Amino acid sequence: MPSNTSGATKPVNRWRSAKQVAKGGMAVSSTGVSVAGQALGVPNVALLAAGAAASATGIGLVVTGAALTLTASTLSAVSAHKSRLHRNALGEIQKRVNAYECWPLIDNNPDIESRLFTVQDAAEHQKLVDAVLPYAIAQKSSKYHRKVVGAVPVVGLLESVRAVGKKAYKMAKGTQGVERKAHARALASHLITHDCALAQAIVAELYSFEEMLWLKDQDYDEVVRLLEEKLKST
Repeated sequence: MPSNTSGATKPVNRWRSAKQVAKGGMAVSSTGVSVAGQALGVPNVALLAAGAAASATGIGLVVTGAALTLTASTLSAVSAHKSRLHRNALGEIQKRVNAYECWPLIDNNPDIESRLFTVQDAAEHQKLVDAVLPYAIAQKSSKYHRKVVGAVPVVGLLESVRAVGKKAYKMAKGTQGVERKAHARALASHLITHDCALAQAIVAELYSFEEMLWLKDQDYDEVVRLLEEKLKST
């Protein structure tokens, strides 16, 4: 697979290639998991493109007027709760990390029998296990603890000041977001070039199952950008 390092050829979305040659527009089979089963590593049935596609408008949550009236403390408490749930669900995925199937997608060939799992494929998959998933869990855990502090009046203000200072320090050193981008690239590359239940489970937990299906069809750069957003610790 083409490297995704800076200056090199970017990974091409192989889900698109497979769909273009499938008769009647039928999607290739997926080892992606359902919302109920993603943390347990239970493969789902094959998905049809027409039934599985998410909104063409892309990813984005609608913020209602009522939400804008919430206090900063309340918002922090809600965010802390969500981060804790994400952390715990990702932890369950980690416990069953060896239960997820993974197959490379061959350009212009949706036939599962023609797939060959190479040493490079194995290395890229193992990177999700050894680096990307632990990083995602750590980020969600860090965000949870920060938001818990942020939910406390006055103390939360001090935490905000600290976060701003830390961000400025990283920007000055040129290290802001470097590690996060590297993990987002690895996850994005694997998601669009492999029929990997682990990659799909991680992304489905960071966003949602439907949004994961939408992301599988997007360009590499767009997938990286959106995954970076969900891998932040603030």
